Amino acid sequence: MLVYTSSLAKTKIDRIATQQPECHLSCGGVTILYPFGIGKGCFRNGFEITCELSNTTHKNYVPILAGTNLQVLNISLVVAEVQVQPLNGWQCYNQSAVQAYYSAEADLNPTSVYRISNTSVSVWLNWALRENNNCTEAKKNPELYGCRITASIVSLLVISLTIIFVYQKRRLRRERDMFFKKNKGIILFEQLVSRKVETMKIFTEEELARITNHFAMVIGRGGQGKVYKGILEDYREVAVKKSVPMLVYEFIPNGTLNSFLHESQLPISLETRLQICTESAKALAYLHFETARPILHGDVKSANILLDRNYMAKVSDFGTSKFLSLDGTQFATFVQGTFGYLDPEFMQSSRLTEKSDVYSFGVVILELITRKKAVYWDGNNERMCLAQLFVSAMRQNDARSTMFDQNIATEENLEVLVGVSELAEKCLRLSGEERPTMTEVVEQLKQFMAMLRATQETSAKPNEFFTVISVEPTEYFTVSASPSGDA
Repeated sequence: MLVYTSSLAKTKIDRIATQQPECHLSCGGVTILYPFGIGKGCFRNGFEITCELSNTTHKNYVPILAGTNLQVLNISLVVAEVQVQPLNGWQCYNQSAVQAYYSAEADLNPTSVYRISNTSVSVWLNWALRENNNCTEAKKNPELYGCRITASIVSLLVISLTIIFVYQKRRLRRERDMFFKKNKGIILFEQLVSRKVETMKIFTEEELARITNHFAMVIGRGGQGKVYKGILEDYREVAVKKSVPMLVYEFIPNGTLNSFLHESQLPISLETRLQICTESAKALAYLHFETARPILHGDVKSANILLDRNYMAKVSDFGTSKFLSLDGTQFATFVQGTFGYLDPEFMQSSRLTEKSDVYSFGVVILELITRKKAVYWDGNNERMCLAQLFVSAMRQNDARSTMFDQNIATEENLEVLVGVSELAEKCLRLSGEERPTMTEVVEQLKQFMAMLRATQETSAKPNEFFTVISVEPTEYFTVSASPSGDA
């Protein structure tokens, strides 16, 4: 006996009125009543019947319950039942044994027990809800209606919450790793291990709010976030970069080289300019050659060189810096850097190399000896690119000298200025292979500094310019604090 349970609700007899006029009302002598039906639009979902040739006679058509091989024999809307004819397993055997005075045996079942013969017996299928007039009343009796899956729902909820918790925890870990790399935590870690900087201090958000007076004094804005001034308990001044995570840096009181050159009216001696240039070159050379993995700054410009109280240069803002791959290149998916400092070779190939930083530093050298911006407006209100203009002037010796800052273009400084300008021209060559490394740039700048000081010792003229007197420039740039929070 086959038991069949329908999951559909009770359908009343008067629903037959919804059957379409063109629907077949019978098949094989069986009246097909709605919700059953033959053809599209003639039946309710789950009650389809197909009219097929009989498997036995192959002549007559018989109604078959769609999706099964059950032949429909009768449909009763009164009792909400349908009579079907499933297959039935049977087998009869007849074999006589010999009557004698000796024992014998006979196999009464020569076929397998699972054999299904082509014979059937009809059964009735219940296709409606019982003891209830509608679905609303049926739901009141869960013993007869629906599946009780309270435990399954609770289990599903617990599993879902666990998955969400694990996902959020992994996402937070990935974000921390990303911010650590983005803000050059690896560089800081290497510095701490080598003991070349002070021990790292971790600040909480509450501590940063207190030392910045609730972020009251904004001292800078950039693509990586606002920068606020703060004072530690030992009265050291710091700069707090309100990104995620927040970073605490050494506060540099004299601002950027860009402001020092282009906004201040104070005359600056060639010696001070060479000192700033040499210290900046040392910092970039350190990034390229002294770290465990070479690091490209990616946005070298005068606005990213800071000056402390003694006008010592410190390279800053590593928001676009990249680790150099093993083959010495780093592909960029978007143009990064600042117009006027961008390496033309990088613009064509999107391959960022250490020579890209060399090109940008060549523009900084030009700013120092000309005191002109990388991109500026001339007297005719036309935008000029300092690098292109200077390289063009280099082809004419007389034109080159006219571009030097007249405050330092004295006779005793001319030889050094010419040498520095030739170094800048090498840094600005279109082919990266023809440019010097930052280490070579440092060595040449040291030679020019020695040449300048030797010239000053033999000169009888007093120095009329603003000159910074300081100890030997530091070999490294430093970051004095680290990400906040529970990193």
